[in-house]
Amino acid sequence: MKKMLTAILLFDLIAGLLFLGMQEMRRYRSVEAAIIGEDRVEDIKKIAITFDDGPHPSYTEQLLDGLKERGVHATFFVTGEHAQLHPDIIRRMQAEGHIIGNHTYSHIQLTKNNREKFKEELIKTNEILKEITGEEVQYVRPPYGSWDKSFEKELNMFPVLWTVDPLDWCSKNVNCIT
Repeated sequence: MKKMLTAILLFDLIAGLLFLGMQEMRRYRSVEAAIIGEDRVEDIKKIAITFDDGPHPSYTEQLLDGLKERGVHATFFVTGEHAQLHPDIIRRMQAEGHIIGNHTYSHIQLTKNNREKFKEELIKTNEILKEITGEEVQYVRPPYGSWDKSFEKELNMFPVLWTVDPLDWCSKNVNCIT
């Protein structure tokens, strides 16, 4: 009798939690639909905003201010040498909810002749970032897009490449970039 009563109570508890969860999900969907329109709920497009090469003491601070003002989060792929020079900016990135990824120590390009040096730079940068943030680095943006797939298992890191190159690196003329 006790087992049967316990089973019924457990079933009621699980059913109640599922019901509450479904109600909360419906409420969330109706709020979402009211904001963006019922017919577009499934068609929300998203992008990932990423920045490479920093942190820089003035440019990155301005960028962080602008992202904060707009409530936007981004991923920053930083070099180890700049992270060492500006750990306070790395801590700010983390505190404001941004993802911090590895962009090697010195922005080295992977070639067939420097695999071990490239790997050492990734490891060194991971150690620097972990010391600053207390967290393991999961993502890497290899400079110039050069990547060796075996690093994914060796270093337990996921490469993040790009689909659009804004060519902002080829000109200092702001009018050409924006």
